[in-house]
Parts: sequence; C-alpha cells; structure tokens
Amino acid sequence: LVREAVEQQGVSLWDVRFVKEGASHYLRIYIDRPDGVSIDDCTNVSHAVDPLLDEADIIDCSYYLEVCSPGLSRELTRDEHFVAMISRNVRLRL
Repeated sequence: LVREAVEQQGVSLWDVRFVKEGASHYLRIYIDRPDGVSIDDCTNVSHAVDPLLDEADIIDCSYYLEVCSPGLSRELTRDEHFVAMISRNVRLRL
C-alpha cells in the first residue's frame, strides 16, 4: 500500500510492522537509503503515506504512525535485505 509513496520520497521501504506495546498500537514504517535516513526523510514519508492509510482504513483500531530508519541493529528478514548487505560486515544472532 505504501511502497510507491515511500519510493517517491527518494528512500526505500525496508519493513513495515504493526505492534502493540502496552495499551497502544504502532504502525512502524522503516525506510532506508545508502547514505542514511534524515529526520526530513521520515517527515516526508509520514506526510506521503498518512493520507493513503487514512483512505484505505485497513486497521480497525487507533494507532500511532512512526516512520524511522531500521538502524544499525536492523533485522534481515527478506531476500533483498541479505542482498543489500553483500560485502558488508554483519553480526548474526541466532
């Protein structure tokens, strides 16, 4: 639903997670770019995807939208994640 809007902001979509923490729900959109993610990138993506999420109305409870970088401790969960890390040092935890 949000991939095209994210990529139009000049960043790639790393992951999307919907989690419950305490009494609150969070929709977290993780974005990435080779030279790093800025707060402006997060803001731009948030403004781009918020209307799409509101229109689609696919989540039946209230939630907080967070757009952020996957960070140094990012999880590699998809084939493209592993491909992106070729020739880089990684730390694995099993």
